[in-house]
Amino acid sequence: MKIFACLIGAAFATGLFASCQSSQQKAEATQETALPWKTGVALYSFNKFPFPQTLEKADSAGLKFVEGFSFHQLGSEFDNKTLLSLNDAEIEKLKKFIEGKGLAMRSIYVADAKTPEQWKHYFEMGKKVGLEFFVSEPRPDEWDLLDSLGQQYGIKTAIHQHAKGESYYWHPDSVLKAAEGRPFIGACADVGHYTRSGLDPVACLKALENRLISLHLKDVAKAGEIKTDYVVIGQGVLDFKGIAKELKRQNFAGYVYIEQEANWFHNLPDVKAGYEYFMKAANSSNDAATTGTTEAHPQLEGIKHMVIFDLRHAKGSQEARSFLEDGKSILSAIPSVQNFQAYDQVSPKNDFTYGFSMIFKDQDGYEAYNQHPDHVAFVENRWKPEVTKFLEIDFEGFGR
Repeated sequence: MKIFACLIGAAFATGLFASCQSSQQKAEATQETALPWKTGVALYSFNKFPFPQTLEKADSAGLKFVEGFSFHQLGSEFDNKTLLSLNDAEIEKLKKFIEGKGLAMRSIYVADAKTPEQWKHYFEMGKKVGLEFFVSEPRPDEWDLLDSLGQQYGIKTAIHQHAKGESYYWHPDSVLKAAEGRPFIGACADVGHYTRSGLDPVACLKALENRLISLHLKDVAKAGEIKTDYVVIGQGVLDFKGIAKELKRQNFAGYVYIEQEANWFHNLPDVKAGYEYFMKAANSSNDAATTGTTEAHPQLEGIKHMVIFDLRHAKGSQEARSFLEDGKSILSAIPSVQNFQAYDQVSPKNDFTYGFSMIFKDQDGYEAYNQHPDHVAFVENRWKPEVTKFLEIDFEGFGR
């Protein structure tokens, strides 16, 4: 009935018809996909525009949920203030703008809170606006503060992960460390930044199971390259079917935000295309096309180095776990290492117990790893004293 009324009113008001049409698109998308998570857009995608225009863009993309960002120059309606500077009346005005478009803001990316007082301002704002979580990259000395404020206000903090070298939180392990013993701290997984860092996004999502609050979806032209170009979702190297399949396996019911970081002044069509591609990928994520060598799983480029080994320590012991964790932490941080993985070996046809694997762009990267002082020190101080036997294997893609 609501949609019918809007259509009648469209004869008199074109703007109302556009608003109604967008609402209908949202409803239809929800009915057709029936996916457990909530899909929206990070307003950072439209950061060149004032806040009211970003909401118009999100609405016309057919998305219901939006994520704000703290350093947004909100425009003349808010005297060009940022979120940190808003008073109570302006916060109420912000809320009315969001509700007026039929949108919901459940999260804000916070980059400018540096003191407990500033964080408290955001939590009080969050309570008024109806936030469920913040996205941020807090200092380690702020972890307990955010967990405490979270319990007080009922708002979680999802730690965002930028690429290797750009943030302390480039790897899931750093987020798990922050979240340990802190129930109001979890993860905002950025699959594009994982890929830039040479990590496997699906493996990262698996590592963050039960700590995952939200995702930022973006696509990139090349894996393992920090300065690679951002492209429209579906036109790069990421396996979005695999990502969706993993979210389904986890019964993830949180928030998934499209974040388009290119073509800044004209990227609304890119956001729409990315949203449509991901929804199709999510709805076909159980297809056989997700297995085998496809565009989403390109042939290996570079050298894959693997080593399987046994330790002096009992399997499952704290000493064995410490060796694997330290190996992963130390070796994955060496600049030429891509997609480092640590494994439990489970084949009955093989009597080794553990494994490490990594990818190098080329032989020079491999040699840089071998000669890197952190690798040399790990071999001398940990590998030689603790490993009893091992087998090394190196692969290149067949037919190169």
